[in-house]
Amino acid sequence: MPPTHPQQNRSPKSAQRHSFRSLPADRRCRALHEDGSDCRGKLLHASHTLCPSHHQEYKKLHESYKRKEKYYDSIETREGEADTKDKIEAKLAAGKETLELRDQVNRWFFNPSAPDRGHNKWIMKLQSDVRGLERKLADGEAEESASSSPPAQKDRDTETKVFRPLLHPAIPMSALSHLPPDSPAIVLRLYSTAPSLNDSSPVVLDEVSHAAREPDARDFVIRFLFRELLLYKADADVLARANRTQSIDTILRESSVQHLEHYLQFFRVFREGRDDTFCFLRDAVCHYLLDPQSSSTTLLGAAIAMEDSPRRMNTEGWDVLWANFHDIVQWWDLERFAIRFEDLVVVKALIACLRYGSVDPGDDDVPNWYLPDQDVSQECVLAVIQGFIAVTKGFYDPGRPSAETEHGIAKERQTRCYLVGRMSRKDLLARQLAQELRERVARFQVLVYDREGETAGTPRLVSPSPADQNPWIRRSRSAPTKEALGSQPWMIEWSLENILGDLELIHDLRDRNMARDYYEFIIIDRTPGRTFDILDVVADALSKLKGDLPYGRVFRQVIQKYVPAEEQDKYWEAVAQMDFVQTAQSASHQYLGNRVRCWDVADVFPGCKNLVSSIS
Repeated sequence: MPPTHPQQNRSPKSAQRHSFRSLPADRRCRALHEDGSDCRGKLLHASHTLCPSHHQEYKKLHESYKRKEKYYDSIETREGEADTKDKIEAKLAAGKETLELRDQVNRWFFNPSAPDRGHNKWIMKLQSDVRGLERKLADGEAEESASSSPPAQKDRDTETKVFRPLLHPAIPMSALSHLPPDSPAIVLRLYSTAPSLNDSSPVVLDEVSHAAREPDARDFVIRFLFRELLLYKADADVLARANRTQSIDTILRESSVQHLEHYLQFFRVFREGRDDTFCFLRDAVCHYLLDPQSSSTTLLGAAIAMEDSPRRMNTEGWDVLWANFHDIVQWWDLERFAIRFEDLVVVKALIACLRYGSVDPGDDDVPNWYLPDQDVSQECVLAVIQGFIAVTKGFYDPGRPSAETEHGIAKERQTRCYLVGRMSRKDLLARQLAQELRERVARFQVLVYDREGETAGTPRLVSPSPADQNPWIRRSRSAPTKEALGSQPWMIEWSLENILGDLELIHDLRDRNMARDYYEFIIIDRTPGRTFDILDVVADALSKLKGDLPYGRVFRQVIQKYVPAEEQDKYWEAVAQMDFVQTAQSASHQYLGNRVRCWDVADVFPGCKNLVSSIS
C-alpha cells in the first residue's frame, strides 16, 4: 500500500507528522548466555524472539530434555520387584536431569520479565563463577597429585570423554586443520552460518527453518557480498582463481582453513549487524542491480561492477535493502549505504512518505525506518521531501530556569537553538534558501559550508562571514547573588567551533563512505530561550521559493520523482484522500516584512538591513 495516510482537519505543521508508534528500542535476542549476560545478537525477522545461534541452541536443549523425559516416563517401578531400588534410582536420576534441562531452557530463553530476568542472571552468573572455581580447584589438585604421586595407569573403563560434532560453534576452525583440504566438514561450518553461499544446488536451506527453498534476493545479495569481500581482502592468487571459477562452493572447497576461518568470522559479525560490514553490503546490492550495459568483470560466475562504473543507491537499491536486510540495517545506518548525498535524499524522502515501515499505529512488531521522535531528519516531513536533510540540532529546555542558585552561588545560563542540515549541491534551491533565511528571517544567523570544497579538513564558508567568528550556543555566568549577575562576564560553554567538531565526528563515525557533495547549513537562533521551530521555518522558506505549492502537489512531485511508475497510481489515490489545510503562517518566524522577498523588503524599508546588523 502507498505510504501516505489520510489525515482529517489538521494544520500544516501537524500534517507533517504521521501518527503511528515508533519501533521498540530493543529488537535483540531475548536469551541469556551461560554466564548470565544478555545476548546482543539481532533477530533475522520481527516475529522471532531468538537470534539464529540461540534458536539452534534452544532446539538442541528442547530435544535433549524431551528425550530424557521420554526415558523417565518409560521406567516403570512396581512394589515387590527385585530391582525396584535400581529402577527408582535410575528414574530419580532421569527425573533430575529432565528438570535440570527444562530449568536451563526456562532460564536461558523464557524469562523476559524484568524481575525474573535479573534474578536468573544473578543465579547463572553465580553458577558460572562456581563452575570456574571448581575447575580451578580441580586443576590445582591434579597438579599436586601429579607432582607427589608416580604416574598411574589410566583406567580405560572409567575414563570419560566428551565428543562434540565437527560443526559445533565451540570448536575453532584451526582444530580442523588435520582434516584433508576438501573435507566437507570445513565448508559446512561456513554454510551453517551463511547457507546462502552454497550455490552447488538449485535450492538453499533457510537460515531459520532450515527448509529447502529457491534462492531469493537476499541469497543472491549475500553471494555478491562474498565476492565483494574477496575483492577487498583476497590476495592475487585467490582472485585469479576466483576469475576462473564459476561457483562459490568450488572456491570454498579449494580454500585453506585459515581463509575459511576469516570468511566465517566475517559472516558471523555481519549477521550481528556490525556497521563495518555495511560498505560491503552496499556494494553487493549495487552488483546485484548492475546495469548490463555497465563496465563489469566476472568473478565466481557473476558480473560485478568495475571501479570506474558509476554506482547509485536509487529507489530499487533501497527497496532491496529494506525488503531483505531490515533485520540488521536500522534507520541510523542509512548514511553508510548512500554513495552520493542524493542517494540519501531519495531514501529519506521515501521514508517520509512511509514507503519503508508500517502505517498501522498498533503494529509494534513491524520494522520501521520512520521514527521522527528519534530521527531529527524526519521531524518535519515538508522539509525532507523538499530536499533538506536535518543532521543534528540543539534546543533550549523550557523546564529549566535561566537563573538559579547552586551551593550558595547564583548562576545564569542562556541557550540558543540551532539546526544543522544539508542540501545537495545540485539542488538549485540550496543557495537561494541560504539567502532567503539569512536576509529575510531576522532572528537567524545562517552559515553555509561547501563540504566538497573543503581543504585540509577545513570546510569552505560560502555564505558571508559573520561578525562573530565563533557564535555562542550556550553560555553562563555566576555571582554571589542573583542581583550581581548582570555585572559579571559571560563564559562560553558551547559554540560554533563545538558544532563543527561534532560534525567531523559524525562524518568519521557514520558518513565517511558518502561523498560530501552537499551544502551544510548551520542555522542559529540569535535570541536565547526560544522554542525550537527552525525546521518549520526552513520548510516554509522552501515552500515560498517553490511558489507556495499546495502540500498535495509537493507530495505528488516526490512520488513522481522517486516511486516506480507502476506503483504511482496507488500513491495518487492515497494523496487524493488526504486533507491538507493550509493556513497563514505564524508571526513568530519574524519575517522582515509580510512574508515577502528580502530584496522587496529592503526597497520598501531601507533601514531593515541596519536593524539586522544591530541584532547580530
